[in-house]
Amino acid sequence: MPATACRTGALLVFAGVVALAMACGSGNSRAAQEPGGAGDGSNAPSGPAGGGGGGETPAPGSPRLDLACAADSVTAGGNAVTCTAILHDASGPVSWTLTGPGQLSAAAGDAIDYVPPASISADAVAEIVATAGTLSQSVQIHVLAPAAPGPITLTGKVVDEYASPLEGETVLLDGHPAATTDAAGAFTVDSVETPYDLVIPREGSRTAFIYQGLTRSDPTVFVYANETGDSGSAAQSTTLTGHVGGGDESEDDRDHYQAVLFASPQVDQGLRSYPPRVSLGELPDDYALPVSWHGSGATTGTLLAIQWRADESTGAPTAYWYAVQEEVTLLPGESQANPAPLKLEANTEAVETKCTVRLPANYDLLANYVGVSFPSRGIAFRLFRDDISAAGLATGEPYTTNYLLPSIPGASVQVCAVASDSRDYFAGSTSVACADATGVSEVVIDVQRSLQPFSPARTANDVTPAMRYAWSGFEGGVHMARFTPLDEGAPRYYVFTAATNAVLPDLSAQKLGLPAGAQYEWDVRGTAPFADLDAFTASAPVVPPFDFAIGTASRSAWSRSTRYGFTTR
Repeated sequence: MPATACRTGALLVFAGVVALAMACGSGNSRAAQEPGGAGDGSNAPSGPAGGGGGGETPAPGSPRLDLACAADSVTAGGNAVTCTAILHDASGPVSWTLTGPGQLSAAAGDAIDYVPPASISADAVAEIVATAGTLSQSVQIHVLAPAAPGPITLTGKVVDEYASPLEGETVLLDGHPAATTDAAGAFTVDSVETPYDLVIPREGSRTAFIYQGLTRSDPTVFVYANETGDSGSAAQSTTLTGHVGGGDESEDDRDHYQAVLFASPQVDQGLRSYPPRVSLGELPDDYALPVSWHGSGATTGTLLAIQWRADESTGAPTAYWYAVQEEVTLLPGESQANPAPLKLEANTEAVETKCTVRLPANYDLLANYVGVSFPSRGIAFRLFRDDISAAGLATGEPYTTNYLLPSIPGASVQVCAVASDSRDYFAGSTSVACADATGVSEVVIDVQRSLQPFSPARTANDVTPAMRYAWSGFEGGVHMARFTPLDEGAPRYYVFTAATNAVLPDLSAQKLGLPAGAQYEWDVRGTAPFADLDAFTASAPVVPPFDFAIGTASRSAWSRSTRYGFTTR
């Protein structure tokens, strides 16, 4: 049943704007206003595969153990396959064993993941056995060796996370001389067999970026400019000045929220960041909008002025006015004037939309975000946040509410749900799902379970360079495993892959080998929708990559695991 818990007096402050929100899960949204402010699909259940071990059907009431896996075949290097054991007229713990290639995510439990090997030279069979007391069943999963097409000429590009080309980067592929990027970030390697792994070592910063399982001939791969995996400081800035008129002509402006916002591909668009915006006073009004962006020169983006009237008791928008100006080019400097005034027009096509969020078991819904995106330009505006963490929802309980959503020509409206397996956002793993709610009366958002490392075990102290790291899958997306040293001078690694496991390459020759006796933390992030790593490297990443943002696709998702620690042998 949808949540019906109420919350009142939820006071949130966003960049100088204070909004008082009241919430009731079965009614309109409780919007905290802030105008100022995985893989090959084998992980998706498709009915039992194999399983059961054959034999006669037990008589009703006889104890039995049923075993089913989500797929009966998987390609080496592909996603994990979930297997589930179900006891009938019996109880007790279920243990698991594996014969053949690959590994299991756990040795006990009602369900486990089978992780296929990264590669095999020929097709093989993995047999999984589930045992509970005297009951036992087995299932076979066929592990397929990937086909090996002919060699290709690789003509790729290296950029930073803000899509700026990087010159002088070294690109390594096994069996080939090192390539170096030119001023456009481009490199070429001949006679490459697919699939291939690509490594960008940065000896000066003690960091390596590793892309595993690529097949495309023209990948665009990125490295973090600040090498920490977090968004760095923007390099350029200016203040855009201009004038806004029009809008709601009613005399009472106590419940009006209005702002001017700017977005471009070089501006941080993460949910946790605050894209350039400035609040407006009583209209008509002049604005001075500070804008910061990444890159070495100008940026071209879209300017959005928006106003909404809010319900006095709930804070939910009840009417919108807006103006859009595209192809706005900003130059670095102290300030520049926008000669085109913005006139707010009534959004008469706004739609009342019922939004339902469905959660994995043991997950808490923290917040919903509503934003407007322009998919053709790869940009998005975050409009407001509905803080749900104080609503008193039961863990895993679905949440339903109503939002009045704007309708802007050329734009789509996105609703994003942020959930975690801990009410403390920073302590647990987090999963975000976005759905296109443009012009619809109802939308359902299914939040999937976050990625989770499981090998090596937490605080393992015997990790060798040959360790295969493994984690649970993120359906319909690709993964980034981040290895952060706790010892000064030890290398940092980033592994990008569509698979759910990886082995760090031997980078001893580049003085970036995994050191002995070193302490590390590692976590895994996921981003969707991407069919595989080839799709992810088809173009430069959206800023910031592998971070939570308003999506520009019809269904987008992000995930961040908790951190695990280990020590090398």
